[in-house]
Amino acid sequence: MVDFLNPQADTRVEERPLATRTGGLAGKRVALLDNQKANAGHLLQSVGSVLTARHPELQLTTELKIATSPSPPEVMDRLRNVDAVVLAIAD
Repeated sequence: MVDFLNPQADTRVEERPLATRTGGLAGKRVALLDNQKANAGHLLQSVGSVLTARHPELQLTTELKIATSPSPPEVMDRLRNVDAVVLAIAD
């Protein structure tokens, strides 16, 4: 007799609600979070240019993190003070 073992585990998916939408960008504070991968900075710079061209009153900031690590506490503290964050993953 041969026993077969199935190595697959049940999938665990934690459902999370979508973030609350800002209702428009007029007067909002938006952070661009650069994970410092090869093209992330270039992509975010382009996104930032488009955003500020369309919404001149937008307050735009840029933060840096290391792609393979969580954002440092001081970066997270600053991100808590913005209305939206844009992250680019641009390998």
